[in-house]
Amino acid sequence: MNRPPSPDEHGPEHEPSGEGAARPRDIDQEIRINELNEQARELGLTSFEKAADIPPDIEEAFLASMIEYETAPISSPFEALETEGVQLPPAEELGEVELNRKLWQVINTLAERNTFVTHTDHLSDRELYDHLWTDSLRETGPVLAKPVKPAGKRPKNPGWVQFIDPIGSGNEEDTLIWLRYYAKQEDRDRWADQYPGDSMPPSEKPKYDRDRLLPKAPFPFGPRAEGDESDDDTEADEIDPFDDADSAVDPYKLDDPDE
Repeated sequence: MNRPPSPDEHGPEHEPSGEGAARPRDIDQEIRINELNEQARELGLTSFEKAADIPPDIEEAFLASMIEYETAPISSPFEALETEGVQLPPAEELGEVELNRKLWQVINTLAERNTFVTHTDHLSDRELYDHLWTDSLRETGPVLAKPVKPAGKRPKNPGWVQFIDPIGSGNEEDTLIWLRYYAKQEDRDRWADQYPGDSMPPSEKPKYDRDRLLPKAPFPFGPRAEGDESDDDTEADEIDPFDDADSAVDPYKLDDPDE
């Protein structure tokens, strides 16, 4: 990684190194960024805002990932799983033991592709598998390249992350399920203050205990793990699931130019 020049290297007329010091220009990188900006314009990606002082490494990574997303082929998680060799019979063809094994095969294979399942404790294994089979796995979208796991500790920036949330639609039924089984008391109080006309279901413990065993998204999208390094103290449990989770986090760590 480039670093600011020190006074010893370039003389007293240059700005001292440290906070606020300008980074050396990388002409090749500027060319790449200009080319990426041109590709973005050709794709009609001109409405996004960009910080004036964004580090070039971050800008290049952001543009490249945005173009990858917009140009990726369209498919569904169902087709991606089948491509990986995961057979997906309907729930009615599976016994209880077979279904449990198949459900966890699906969950773990999705996690290998940085796709994570959340909010499942109100559903039985059969109900969850049937929901995935008939609904969530059928949704189409860009198929991004399978992430390559680096050696050693997991990275702060995992690239892209997707979530499958059985109650993520935001409709009235899913909202009531969230309030009943998943919302903390402060969330319920805030909801009651903001929407006094809405009915508030009683808070209940979910029937099942699965979510704590589910694969978790890499930090900062999920909880910290040993070896994670960040100044961001936000834990996954502090994020309101009915906020826009994808925009609530900063995958490119724009506030951390050293990443």
